[in-house]
Amino acid sequence: LTSGSRRNYPLESFGLTHAPYSGAWIQDFWKMAPNLTVSLGLRYERWHERTLRNGNGATFDPTIGKVIAGVDEDGQVNLTAQPVARFLAAATEGLWIPATEAGIPYGLSEGNGNWSPRVGVTWRPSMRSDFVVRAGYGLFYNSFTGNRAASSIVGPPYWAWEALTFSALSLQRWETAWPEDPQAFIQPSIGEAPAWNLHQAKTHEWNISVQTALPFQSALTVSYVGTRIRDQVAMHAYNEVPPGAYPNLQAAKPYPAFGAINVLENLGRSWYNGLQLKWERRFASGLSFMSAYSFAKDISDTTPTSEYDTFVPFAPEGYLRGRSSWDRTHLFTASAVWQTPFGRGRRYGADLPRAADLIIGGWELSGIYSFRSGAPLSISVPGATLGNGWGTRANIIT
Repeated sequence: LTSGSRRNYPLESFGLTHAPYSGAWIQDFWKMAPNLTVSLGLRYERWHERTLRNGNGATFDPTIGKVIAGVDEDGQVNLTAQPVARFLAAATEGLWIPATEAGIPYGLSEGNGNWSPRVGVTWRPSMRSDFVVRAGYGLFYNSFTGNRAASSIVGPPYWAWEALTFSALSLQRWETAWPEDPQAFIQPSIGEAPAWNLHQAKTHEWNISVQTALPFQSALTVSYVGTRIRDQVAMHAYNEVPPGAYPNLQAAKPYPAFGAINVLENLGRSWYNGLQLKWERRFASGLSFMSAYSFAKDISDTTPTSEYDTFVPFAPEGYLRGRSSWDRTHLFTASAVWQTPFGRGRRYGADLPRAADLIIGGWELSGIYSFRSGAPLSISVPGATLGNGWGTRANIIT
């Protein structure tokens, strides 16, 4: 028996032909007092409308419940580039409309721009040269990465993979999940399609640090570092139903003519707060060292660990919030470089014969030690235990 099955079709060249980006920035420093310096910066970035190869791409618009098909530079739905396109287009007629009819850009991406301010302050209290306070703030925007823009090919009318899910009550065998006729489409899927109005994730970063001189020609820096990210890109599974018992799960879905409908949207958020300490000595008298420690917490909410993650639909409030997969409470690293004092030009053995110097002179010893605490632990339950094709995980461990 099977709880789900997928299939796809031959695929020719696809992806983006143009993804223009432009940016400009200005930055200046003001020495407002002998012991106070302020830096201010402003950056403007714009991600312009993208262009798809032959216009072949698709996304899903939940406001109208239909697939939006990209169009070529002539504003036409080009069904000649993909072997399956004309058959798939005919089989799914009425489930999709061209971008021109929907009133969105040809390449299924809305251009948008953002302003990013930066500010930094350096202050030496009481004019002391061995004690300094620094603080800074910046707003950053980042585009999504990976294969996501190219993945808009997955969807009618150009190409698709098909996915079926079955409840335990259906007693479906995998051998008979699909029809024998290869042109008999069942439920084409929309997979990893960026929403046409997707915009860049917004990252706020700030920090404040205090640095002071210590014995042994060293310095200690104590910092607080904070980060908040909004609008992280995550996959929204639209064609799902709440947990329950479904004799015919596919028929119960909000869009039964489709398999999976996965749309990349601005859903995720994350928070990082950390105390960071660093003790270092720059190279002097044959010795340098550095040790760094951080005590931090990284919390995420609806934030994927990879571009392929899809979150459990109909999850209760707070179910998707917790320690991120890369959260490490404790991090410690220490390193040192010691230049041995033996050999020509050094403290001992300055007059060594050249042959002896080649053997015992000019050596350096170095070492690195790293420690980090463990990753967060999640206990999942294998199989589609919720009755809707999805599984779950433990929320309490005792």
